[in-house]
Amino acid sequence: MRIQISLASDTEVFVLICFDRGAKVLLGCSDDELFHFAKYHPFTATTVGRILEGEMLRVTLSKSKKGYSQHVRVASVVPLRTGFQPAISTLKKIYKV
Repeated sequence: MRIQISLASDTEVFVLICFDRGAKVLLGCSDDELFHFAKYHPFTATTVGRILEGEMLRVTLSKSKKGYSQHVRVASVVPLRTGFQPAISTLKKIYKV
């Protein structure tokens, strides 16, 4: 699984790619589970964006091993908010699943 996120620092905005581990921290589920959830709830992608908007995260970045990737990769993600809930938990509450 991979998700593209925009990360804002105090001076600029970065476009990042989160692969399996980083995406699972933010989403809280496997790509299969999210895919099946989205089949029955067509606005899942938009809702996930709204859920994660404004979250404070500590992110470790790494460059592509081959060097020709457009975006910087996320090596690890740690939510900084104490009550952080992965997106799938909030989605289930919203859609009453």
